[in-house]
Order: sequence, then structure tokens, then C-alpha cells
Amino acid sequence: AVEERRGGGEEGAVEERRSLAVAAGDAHSVTVALEEPAVLEYAVSTAARTLPFTVSSASAVLARHVASPSGAAGRLELSAGEVCLTLDNSASWLRASHATLSLRCVAVGSAGAAAERAAAAERQLRAGRRARLQARANAEGGGAAR
Repeated sequence: AVEERRGGGEEGAVEERRSLAVAAGDAHSVTVALEEPAVLEYAVSTAARTLPFTVSSASAVLARHVASPSGAAGRLELSAGEVCLTLDNSASWLRASHATLSLRCVAVGSAGAAAERAAAAERQLRAGRRARLQARANAEGGGAAR
């Protein structure tokens, strides 16, 4: 496995990238210990075929995905504690799966996390405005709104 770990470009950010092989019929877990509330961004891509993976806390599965060569990704706001990302190759009896895993943690109190939340809120507002304009245009028989 190849591993790269570095501090992010902003205060409170940690990034990690790993290339690994998950043996046939096996699973591989990566545990991340969060010392404070954080935003966890993750991405998994495979060299070939698909590979299911989950993101879980001590008490619940938080997300389920299926990675492929084109990748699968997600973003979660989490409280302090441990989070486990598990790549599950148990369905394959013959072949190992090769995957690249990228993790990025940004402390919720950091400037970077605040900027990300503001950008997400702005995108949500814009999407809501577009939906209202589209609904109005459809009600008036005008078709697509611009």
C-alpha cells in the first residue's frame, strides 16, 4: 500500500491518500479518529470492477457506496470520535480489488469549513430560486425559465 499524509492548505485540514489491495473474500478498514467535530470528505476509485464500501461510526452506518473506476465520493459533517471506512471485497472469491482512497478532514471550527458551509448554503439558495422560477414558468405555460 502507498500512503501519503499531509496537512491541508488551510488550518485544521488533514489529507490522506492511499493505494491498496483488498484480498479476494476480504475487507479492509481505515479508521479515522476525529478529536473535534469535522467535515470528512472521502473518495474511492478502483482500478477495475466495482467495490462496495461503507462509512460508519461506532453506532451506525453513515453512508454506503459502490466504488468503480470512475469513483464514488461523499462528504459528512461529524462529531468527535472514530469513523471507519470499510472496503468490502467479500463477494469476490477469486480476485483482489485495487483501490485508491482519498480522505480529507477539516475541523468544523476552521475558516475552511466555514467557507465550505457558506458555499453549500449559497448553492442551495440558487437551486431553490431556479426551482421556484421553473415552477412559475411552468404554471404560466412559459416552459423553461432562464
